Amino acid sequence: MKMKTANSKQRPRGSNQIRKEQRSKGEFWGYDVWLRQPDGTRTRYREFSFSSKAEAGQALAALKTAGWKSRYGLKPPPMNPKTTISAAIASYLKVTKANLAANRTDDSKYWRNTPGHLRTLERWGEFAGLERHVSTIQADDFVFWMAAEMERGKTNRQALKKATIRRRLNTIRAALNHAVQTCSDLRTYKVPRSPLTKKSEEERDRVLADEEISKISVALSNKRELS
Repeated sequence: MKMKTANSKQRPRGSNQIRKEQRSKGEFWGYDVWLRQPDGTRTRYREFSFSSKAEAGQALAALKTAGWKSRYGLKPPPMNPKTTISAAIASYLKVTKANLAANRTDDSKYWRNTPGHLRTLERWGEFAGLERHVSTIQADDFVFWMAAEMERGKTNRQALKKATIRRRLNTIRAALNHAVQTCSDLRTYKVPRSPLTKKSEEERDRVLADEEISKISVALSNKRELS
């Protein structure tokens, strides 16, 4: 049995994990290691394709880190993508259309698959930017959109009252609030208030439906003083 003497030289353990080897295209740096697997076995890893010792060392460090994370059951935190305006609008439209369909009755003579306020929401999304994150929406964005709507009304020769703008803003804010309630990345986000106050509702003009006009006509015809 051979005994080690004080003068005998022994290479430090692991000192040869990173080294330079000859390949067909020249000499390259790399690593040659045995790593323990989650089931307890050991697997050999060899890779000699690096131009410097530092690159080989970084690659080996990344390999070891991935190995011990896998061995001890450590998983990286799940990605939490930020909700876009496009996703928020799509989610709100889906729920709102389903609700409209569920409440539709045989007496519903006036029906549209996409009512006007939902079309306004889609138009606002294009104005604000569909790929923009919901968390970046601020009160000033509502002001800019109001100005754009007023200008669009002038172009189409349709004067818009503040009450109309406020109702459209309510739909937009409803979609944003729906996103806050359903998307985890928006838990700390607060939807900006509408720049318009409730006083603007006093200017509202409402168009009567055919059913309402019919009922009013019948009621008026029954009054003798009006006949």
